[in-house]
Amino acid sequence: NYYYALFNNNQDFTQLFKVVNGARITEALATATTDWLTDNAYHSIEVSRTGNDIRVRFDGSLIMSASDSTRAKSASGVSTIRPILMM
Repeated sequence: NYYYALFNNNQDFTQLFKVVNGARITEALATATTDWLTDNAYHSIEVSRTGNDIRVRFDGSLIMSASDSTRAKSASGVSTIRPILMM
């Protein structure tokens, strides 16, 4: 069981999801509140959790937040669908 943040150029599809027993919960826990991506530059993304509160920031600005009490402890990880090229 875990959470994941999906980032998309379309604000409406930038969402925070929960996965339970390998199946994504259909309804997103949160959707981006701002048009977060407007260029092709490099940016910072921060995902944090304090207690039940999950926050996603883009260049320091909060773009998504949710609260969920069903997972008292969890680990963090990073994954991509496409390989990232670092030069």
